[in-house]
Amino acid sequence: MLRIRWLGAILFVQKADGTQRMCINFTGLNKITVCDKFPIPHPEELLSRLYGAKFFSSLDLRQYFYQTRIKEGDEEKMAFIIRRGYSADPFFHPVLQHLSQQYPPAPTPDFALRLRGMSLCAGLLYFEGNRLCVPRSQQGTVMAGMHSLLHAAYFGTGKTYRKVASLYYWPKMWRSVASFVCACDRYQRSKGLTAACPGLLQPLPIPSRPWESTCIDRLTDLPPSDDEGFDAILVALCRLIKAVVLIPTHSIAGAEETARIYRQHISYKKGFQRDPRFVAHFWQTLHASSGSEVNFATASHHDTAGAVERMNRTLEEALRCLVDTKHSRWSEFLCDMEFAYNSSVHEETGFAPLTLDGGKSLLIPPALNLPVSVEPSFDAGEFLEEHSQMIAAVRDSLRSAQQVMTRSANRRRRPAKNIRVGDYVLVHRTSWRLQRPAKK
Repeated sequence: MLRIRWLGAILFVQKADGTQRMCINFTGLNKITVCDKFPIPHPEELLSRLYGAKFFSSLDLRQYFYQTRIKEGDEEKMAFIIRRGYSADPFFHPVLQHLSQQYPPAPTPDFALRLRGMSLCAGLLYFEGNRLCVPRSQQGTVMAGMHSLLHAAYFGTGKTYRKVASLYYWPKMWRSVASFVCACDRYQRSKGLTAACPGLLQPLPIPSRPWESTCIDRLTDLPPSDDEGFDAILVALCRLIKAVVLIPTHSIAGAEETARIYRQHISYKKGFQRDPRFVAHFWQTLHASSGSEVNFATASHHDTAGAVERMNRTLEEALRCLVDTKHSRWSEFLCDMEFAYNSSVHEETGFAPLTLDGGKSLLIPPALNLPVSVEPSFDAGEFLEEHSQMIAAVRDSLRSAQQVMTRSANRRRRPAKNIRVGDYVLVHRTSWRLQRPAKK
């Protein structure tokens, strides 16, 4: 049994469960113990010793397994080790003082202090060599000097960031430069938009019956035709069956003239473009008296009435083929053009517009002289049922075409930002007639 003269007797105390608990009486040791002249280590200092450790051990205070036997003869060598204890040892202090005089420590240079790529020189902090670290209060001044001055030329985020990053540094620099460039008023007014167009395509609702919703546009800048001098075409397109009505008119026709043409050729609800002749008070009064509704398209946004815009291009190509060199007689071919388009099968609906409008196939002038055949007569109920089935099939085809068109268009678009009423926005110059010496 280990016996040390400093220790007292070993006692055994009975526990509640009947087992024995070993206790050591340190009363005699405490009387001859010389207390340390320095305070015990702080808990933070003790915890700092655990930094980098991979293995930890704990003491079983219940069974006293920590009372490990010491090698015989080394009992007096046991000592409590404290951090930097050699500096407090009175025997080692003279040796340490002699070594410090013999080998003085290297002085810390006062011109530079390096830490993780940082260097302190002349009171300024640099990063990775010559990039000056800029405080938050001076970041705006630096970005303005690299973007908004004459020698900076108001370049975009990429060029401005590279200029700033070549001389300066601060955390999250790219985000700061991007926000600064986006907030620059002159840059937003002058530079062209290279990103995807904001705003996803939202298709218009599909009408439930023919001629319920109609798009109207004007095809202008045509050569004068006939004695009337027509130089424009009023194009009316049914959004459901894709039937078209072509009316020759004049580019200078006002609200009253357009209303006369409207009463003569069109007597159903319409959706009109933002032409000044359609917005006129007389035109709105006319629709109010006839019980129809006017829905204006967004200014400079051709996607709102994309069907009639596509019809205008088809009309221009067809007239170019029909008119050939007879430029002054193009109005004579509008009836042929209208019949040819309305009697042709449309790709979106799968039917000819006149078939959907009349309910049965039309007699098209044949290419060969064949005997005239008599068509069987249809019952009124069968006619209505067949027409309803065709309209339902057309609406399904239009719905599928809208889905394909939406997916294709949204590949080149991005979701628009949340713009609320009262927010300031920039409008493209093409929507306004500016008094500038040049368009650019």
